[in-house]
Amino acid sequence: MDLLKKGCLKPMDSETIMAEDLRGPVALKGTEEQAYALYRKGRVLHDQGREVEAAGLYRQAVSLNPFLAEAYNDLGAIAQKQGQLHEAVVFYRTALSLNPGFVEACYNLGNTYKELKEWEEAEQYCRMALERDPQLVEALFTLGVIHHQRKRTADAVACWLKVVELKPEHLQAHLNLASVYYTEKQWEEAEAFYKKALLLNPKLALPWLGLGKIKEDQGDRESAEALYHQARVYEPTFPETYVRLGALALEQGALDRAIEYFEQALRLSPDRAEYHNHLGNAYNKNKDWKKAEVCFERAIRLNPDDYSAYNNLGLVLHRQGRLEESLKMYEKAVSLNPDKPELQVNLGNLYKELGRISEAIDQFRKVIQHHPDFPFAHWNLSLVLLSIGCFEEGWQEYEYRLKLHETICRKDLPFPLWNGEAIQGKRLLLHQEQGIGDTIQFVRYIPMIQEKGGKVFLQCQPELKALLSSLEGCEGVLSFEDELPACDYHCPLLSLPRIFKTDLPHIPARIPYLFADPTKVERWRRRLLREGEGKRIGLVWAGRPEHAHDHNRSLSLHRFSPLFRVAGIAWFSLQKGEAVRQLDDFAEKDRIQDYTGELADFSDTAALIENLDLVITVDTSVAHLAGALGRPVWTLIHFSSDWRWLLDREDSPWYPTMRLFRQTRYGDWDGVIERVAEELDRIALDGRAGGDR
Repeated sequence: MDLLKKGCLKPMDSETIMAEDLRGPVALKGTEEQAYALYRKGRVLHDQGREVEAAGLYRQAVSLNPFLAEAYNDLGAIAQKQGQLHEAVVFYRTALSLNPGFVEACYNLGNTYKELKEWEEAEQYCRMALERDPQLVEALFTLGVIHHQRKRTADAVACWLKVVELKPEHLQAHLNLASVYYTEKQWEEAEAFYKKALLLNPKLALPWLGLGKIKEDQGDRESAEALYHQARVYEPTFPETYVRLGALALEQGALDRAIEYFEQALRLSPDRAEYHNHLGNAYNKNKDWKKAEVCFERAIRLNPDDYSAYNNLGLVLHRQGRLEESLKMYEKAVSLNPDKPELQVNLGNLYKELGRISEAIDQFRKVIQHHPDFPFAHWNLSLVLLSIGCFEEGWQEYEYRLKLHETICRKDLPFPLWNGEAIQGKRLLLHQEQGIGDTIQFVRYIPMIQEKGGKVFLQCQPELKALLSSLEGCEGVLSFEDELPACDYHCPLLSLPRIFKTDLPHIPARIPYLFADPTKVERWRRRLLREGEGKRIGLVWAGRPEHAHDHNRSLSLHRFSPLFRVAGIAWFSLQKGEAVRQLDDFAEKDRIQDYTGELADFSDTAALIENLDLVITVDTSVAHLAGALGRPVWTLIHFSSDWRWLLDREDSPWYPTMRLFRQTRYGDWDGVIERVAEELDRIALDGRAGGDR
């Protein structure tokens, strides 16, 4: 506040003042007059930004007249600007003690307490200022900030609305109102205030960003991106714009573009810990663990109290198999924010990976005790319980998967969820969820529903439609593009084990329950007759890279080289996707027949598998396919395997013809491959494979 403008000081010609030698003696008589003249000279210097010189004159003034409240107030203003907040408080309090009606000193004191985050005192002095001047806009604005910090949103909004009523050009009040309404998901009001802010300053990035965030939250990503680019046009050096564009690109899977945006944000603001965190997350999604690790370490150095950076560093160390280092990071994150259940769940998952099963279960139960509605804790508990064969509780907890946004599960169907009610004469739509392997594994329950008198329609992935048409007990097989039949109920596939009360001794394993097209089988039989003698073995070395745990299951083809030392084997690739390219530079590529270009869907793959003696695969849908066909299959399993493979077993109760080759140490695939090679030597001699031991 300007005291001259408010009438607290008598106006004086600044040219007259500056004509005097500011460093010389004051040619005025009387101590008070001298003090006042010094103060006024200080004000001129203060207004010119020469604060150090102004402060010197103010101090001289109060040494001559210790009752000059205005000088103490302005000394407080200089101290506040220089970050000497406690000293500023002393000056403002002195000014108020000399002049209790001094509105500016009262407001300044409240504002300083706000900067000190001493909210009660800040509110007290802002209210005192408003009692003296109810239309003091800055006091109203600051009081709104204090209310907002004290979680009194309605009071904050009331203050800022009053501000824009008294001073419609108050830009920050419009922005604050827009931000609060955005947080409260009152999109219409938020949009209105962002647009009013743009009328005041159309070249300001923040309102454009705010409007973009509204569009993004409403699902209009295209409009959001356009608004973010508009912000970049007007303020190309505003780093938050690049953060928002990076976040959008990351969500869209455009990882290189996301990385470029986050790097630009960091070039503009290299000391922002959260920006390093964002960049690390992009590298993490790009599976560039080392670069992600560097980013998270920088974020921690810049902000040692940021729990998210420790958690994210733990994640990338976890992905690299550095479990003990990861454990320390997770524990640090939890210590910084013990009330965040996601951190506790990550810790539980790491216990599971380390084989500390009891600790993992205890950890998940502890999270559930404090956060009973947190679905990730229930779901992760279910995975551990199912892996140790505790099926009754495990299936119940597994239902929480339907509350996770990652789960692909129909929630828009017009008929009720089936929960095991009498189904005689009723029509039931079963629908896929999660992956292709899950669909293959759990369609085994369809004949059981038919036995209860239900008429089953199955909605599945397009690649499975032809194969599953052979399924016993199914009235019709649909893909997502097909029109839905009228049904009485619907049910996600993986709820069937709970409904049928499946326990370990009674897993339905009537193998085979899937059948290849006989015509296709015969066609492949004739083709393979030309391949000569020897055991015919199919090989899959990698799954879909998009899978959350693909780093724990997929291998490079060259890791299988020891298997090709075994004589008397004709190898056939069953590998699909990008990993097929690894054949190009594989030393033994001439020993692998690759017909996968002719495999249009899983019915084609099934027909080829029916002509093989054995399938060797990592944990992919092909393992489920071979098992469901009743063909011998060897599945390579990570140390911390998926729940369905249970623990410490070399067989699978789900697939009697399957044999499991497990890591005995975390990340040790060489040991697994060596055991497979030894078993290949054996079957080359005695002709047995699969579940026959």
